[in-house]
Amino acid sequence: MDDPYAPEIELVKGVYVINKKAILELLEGRIHSINSYEFNILKKKSRNISDEDIEYVLEMATVVVLASEKNQTLTTYFIAGTGEKLNSILNLCLGYSKDLENNKFKLSLQNFIDDVEVVKQMG
Repeated sequence: MDDPYAPEIELVKGVYVINKKAILELLEGRIHSINSYEFNILKKKSRNISDEDIEYVLEMATVVVLASEKNQTLTTYFIAGTGEKLNSILNLCLGYSKDLENNKFKLSLQNFIDDVEVVKQMG
């Protein structure tokens, strides 16, 4: 949480650690979809972590911090680690604003539509 881009600690509503290899490879784009053979094989090989593995997991895992300035509504997030497709998922969670329909936000609207397509392709 020492990262300058991390949300203020008072706004944090949840911290999640993604450590399953199948999920990480999906989020990194090495696996195309949750319906793929590769994803299912890695998912079956997945094992639970032990107390001894925690240090390793924290080095290899992706940490996601969700924050809110409006109590229950997600207003920002922070990702420590890899997972380019995770941005698309979290952008969808932030939602769509009618303001995006304004012509001056045309690029932002296109980015939102692209995020929808990325998430659809992941299954």
